[in-house]
Amino acid sequence: MNGYVICACIIIKFRKPPIQKTINRLKEICTKESITFTQDGIDALLTVSGNDLRQSINNMELVHHMGSITKENVFDTCDIPYSTSIEKLIQAILARKFHDAIDYIDNFVDQGWSRSDICLFIIEHIKNGNLDGFDAERFESAARVRDALATRGISLSR
Repeated sequence: MNGYVICACIIIKFRKPPIQKTINRLKEICTKESITFTQDGIDALLTVSGNDLRQSINNMELVHHMGSITKENVFDTCDIPYSTSIEKLIQAILARKFHDAIDYIDNFVDQGWSRSDICLFIIEHIKNGNLDGFDAERFESAARVRDALATRGISLSR
């Protein structure tokens, strides 16, 4: 082997389960664990977790320690701006109301988020299919870069 380390890796890709199956699984977990929840809370878990079941379960555990699984508790506990706020920002940009968009961004910054975080929230919002007329795959590469950096301990936050 002459001092070389030989590594053989196999990359296995799994498809995410359909959203309805993920929702059903989260509800089943809540029921079995006697966790009170609302449908909006489950939807918020999926939004915050990028529709990832494992991340949703981790966030559910975190939120449950703070109370029941509601939309408000999920967004507050996970420290993510409400999707309606992100939607308003995006709609202002699309409508070319740039002064309004800047006001929304300034509001996010005042709440403690960096501008790079806000950009990532916008990308995630679009990637999750929350806007009509956008191709989510267009934004997939940006999310992959962010995720790759995060696994190496590098954050895009300031």
